Amino acid sequence: MNGHGEYQAPAELKRLQSIALGAGGIAFIAWAIGTYFNVEQGLRSWLLGFIFWSGLGLGSIGVLMLQYLTGGAWGVVIRRIVEAGTRTLPVIFVLFLPILFGLSQLYEWTHLPPDDYAMKHRGWFMTTESWILRSVIYFIFFGVMVYLLNKWWAAQD
Repeated sequence: MNGHGEYQAPAELKRLQSIALGAGGIAFIAWAIGTYFNVEQGLRSWLLGFIFWSGLGLGSIGVLMLQYLTGGAWGVVIRRIVEAGTRTLPVIFVLFLPILFGLSQLYEWTHLPPDDYAMKHRGWFMTTESWILRSVIYFIFFGVMVYLLNKWWAAQD
């Protein structure tokens, strides 16, 4: 800690951060090149990665809610880590955008005509507009939860 009570991370972490950022950049370029040649597979790969990485951030919301609900000293140990995990929601939203724009290439039901048997019985629920609306509502809901949970934790400090 410096004289102001702020934690300064070790200099070695800055080097590791640069290496990780470079590796991520190289992986993104490789994904973009692969997607150029096969858009459908590129979007499927992106969807798989999105599900994994968003699970970490959204799972942090669940752990934070669980600790807030149950209380106890066990949450003090992981509190800052879980709070940081919940604050990745804006990044998760940005990572969701390729899925949103590639919706018609990812999901077969977006190509079904409205008079198709399956579409008749599913109604408005399985339309592209409905799917986008639900996704926006979910992100707003999770965003409000993250805001309130972090606000309540800050009030307890």
